[in-house]
Amino acid sequence: MKLTLAALAIALTAGSALATSVNVPVSKRVGPAPTGAATGLNGMGYFKHVNDIPWADMWISQNAANFTYMTSRIDQTTSEQVGTVSSFLDFSTMITPASAGNQANTDTIYKYTGFIAIRNPGQYDFKVLSDDGFRLKIGGQTIAEFIGSRDKGETQGWATFAQAGLYPIEIVYFNGSGEADLQVKWTNAGNPGGFHVLGSVNNELYKIPTPGAAALLGLGGLTIARRRRAR
Repeated sequence: MKLTLAALAIALTAGSALATSVNVPVSKRVGPAPTGAATGLNGMGYFKHVNDIPWADMWISQNAANFTYMTSRIDQTTSEQVGTVSSFLDFSTMITPASAGNQANTDTIYKYTGFIAIRNPGQYDFKVLSDDGFRLKIGGQTIAEFIGSRDKGETQGWATFAQAGLYPIEIVYFNGSGEADLQVKWTNAGNPGGFHVLGSVNNELYKIPTPGAAALLGLGGLTIARRRRAR
């Protein structure tokens, strides 16, 4: 019954939380899971007050980022009521410009992009802790989201992959004021004791590769496919 309920779960609250079960299309797979070391996700940050994820999407689409960064795992949490960008971005490096790291982490939007390595086909369970809103997408499918503002809370989602490989991942998150938290955990379905922070083990997250770096990530097939489409 648990899987049946998960597959049907759409929970709406005053903040518009969405927890659902989706099948990620094999067509979104960009290549085999890399054998090399994980490289983390690229990040873009925007200093802007927003009240929900759609507003954040609009701002991102129309404006250049105020800073960029790289994150090795999605475990951006802090107990500070008013922290800085650098204190929020745990497990992150290369904040550019460096001065942005000293800015207050209020009224800030973060967007993470790259690839997630699915080592085995099957269903995966996700738990996202956030304060305030977020959206997690894999292969273009929304796995979980909370579009409005909230105190620290958790939203679950489920994704099924028919084939192992490398899939695009995107996370949009915003913080209004006060405490800021974003943490994504996942596990294979049926193994609730196995939840761990996304990116913390097993070479899970990879930056969007440049053509020259594709082979280093084991993405030679992706590069070849792009060349064929360009002809």
